[in-house]
Amino acid sequence: MITIRPALPTERPAAIALLFGDAQARERWSAVSELITSGQLDPQGLRVAVDGAGLAAVWLLTPVPGGGTIAWPVATRPSLHDPRAVEDALIADGLAWLRDRGIALAQMLLPASESGRAKSLERAGFSRVTTLLIEQHFLDLGAEDIAGPARLDWESAETVSSLVLETTLSRTHIGSQDCPELNGRLPARDVLLGYRSGGAFDPRRWFVGYLAGEPVAILLCNLLEADKWDLAYLGLAPEVRGRGLGREVVLHGLLEAKAAGMLTAQITVDARNVPARALYRRAGFLPVDEKGVWLWLA
Repeated sequence: MITIRPALPTERPAAIALLFGDAQARERWSAVSELITSGQLDPQGLRVAVDGAGLAAVWLLTPVPGGGTIAWPVATRPSLHDPRAVEDALIADGLAWLRDRGIALAQMLLPASESGRAKSLERAGFSRVTTLLIEQHFLDLGAEDIAGPARLDWESAETVSSLVLETTLSRTHIGSQDCPELNGRLPARDVLLGYRSGGAFDPRRWFVGYLAGEPVAILLCNLLEADKWDLAYLGLAPEVRGRGLGREVVLHGLLEAKAAGMLTAQITVDARNVPARALYRRAGFLPVDEKGVWLWLA
């Protein structure tokens, strides 16, 4: 008989070991434990299937600020007789838990080499929608970059009103080729909450760009590591696209990162977004990693 429920406190270290493998168990459990203690991770999201032999399967769901959830692949005990049935039951339980919380969106990211681990989630309605390309810039900017002409005037989120920030973000989502499946799924306020949780947030690293006094561009940067910025999101309003302003937005982020003493900057782009990929390559970004994206939309 299989029982499905949140992991008990005494089961959590073993559940993390099954989920991530013994080699990473201690480090992963330490990180998860700290997140639970600080209230950043709901322990109810660590779902387990238990039988007479102990933990049969584990699934981790981590709701994030803004209304979405990060899902991890399901892990099962190697000796389990019927893993498929247990996986399906565990996932159904987890998705019901998300619905009860009013959460209608979950995503999972996996390296291409691990795409086989998504099969159980695909049976439950997760769809692979795209590949995210992760690119890096070493901030080796030339004089022409630093002294280039600028048409946009920038204001940081320290002084920009929430209304302008949210409205500008929403306008840049119109017709966007970066994960269009998500456009309009969440209010702009919730989307911004999600970006705030994606790294060390500082309003001085978030910017709105103005053209002739009108807000038409947005650039959200977060601190990933002590010497690395993440250009987490950038976009232009539809009416000003195709005018070369995208390069200005990217360059502003790179110059701000360099001025802050960073050694590198990172950007992530949907593989389907050919214009953005070309822009980033011309700006000097180089590919360093890629991950498949699976989405569940209730």
